Amino acid sequence: MSKTLFFKDKRLPFVELRYTKDSNLYYKPHFHQTFSIGAIEDGQVYFRINNNEYTLQKEEIVLINPEIIHSCNPINNQKRSYYMLYIDKDWIYNLQKTLNSNIQNFIPFSKVLVKNKNLYNHFITLSKTILNSDIFLLEKEEILEDFILNIINQFCKFNTTQTIYKDNNKVNKIKEYLKENLTQNPTIEDISKALNISRYHLIRLFKQSTNITPHAYLLNLKVEYAKELLKSGMDIAEVALSTGFYDQSHLNRVFKQLTACTPYEYKK
Repeated sequence: MSKTLFFKDKRLPFVELRYTKDSNLYYKPHFHQTFSIGAIEDGQVYFRINNNEYTLQKEEIVLINPEIIHSCNPINNQKRSYYMLYIDKDWIYNLQKTLNSNIQNFIPFSKVLVKNKNLYNHFITLSKTILNSDIFLLEKEEILEDFILNIINQFCKFNTTQTIYKDNNKVNKIKEYLKENLTQNPTIEDISKALNISRYHLIRLFKQSTNITPHAYLLNLKVEYAKELLKSGMDIAEVALSTGFYDQSHLNRVFKQLTACTPYEYKK
């Protein structure tokens, strides 16, 4: 039987860790608003990010920039155990500024799949340290910062202009509109009229830039918001209504498709 552990602490709001053991559950393509790092403890997985495909196994880590579509699923239904670390983008940006004070916003990581035994072992040690309830938060923060500075130095390029991470203006406006209206379930027509963008151009433009449809992006936003409400202690039925799902079963279905756990399991 699979099991999942989460680390979340209000005193370290910029980091969250997930450890899942012996799971063969599948994920739909999804994204996180955080920067994410993953590693396999046992087994191997089929990893897809945008239009690139990899086989992820031990002694490798994956670096996933915010809002990048990806999925990570078992090979031939075999079970795998893995760690996923989620870190606030602004927290990383502030670390990046300690290395280059000229940058104006988050610089994405240039590498996706990293095959490095020492770095892999460093990440596994970091993950186990974060999950260990007997270790003080200060030590966890120090080890986390040390690891993130290490990968920033190796995989962030500071010699490019700040336009590197910006979507075009129209796509940014669509994203902002969806974030502001995630509980309202807007239609393509609603978005088109609000932003003065052709409805026939809108979906193609958005998908071309993000590799995801506006609807799929909206569902991801809803799930990310649902996570925050669950962490606050809100009742699951109320979370469903507050995030614009039709009912609790609708929330459960979408939440599990994107996170491979139910809202109840996540809250617990």
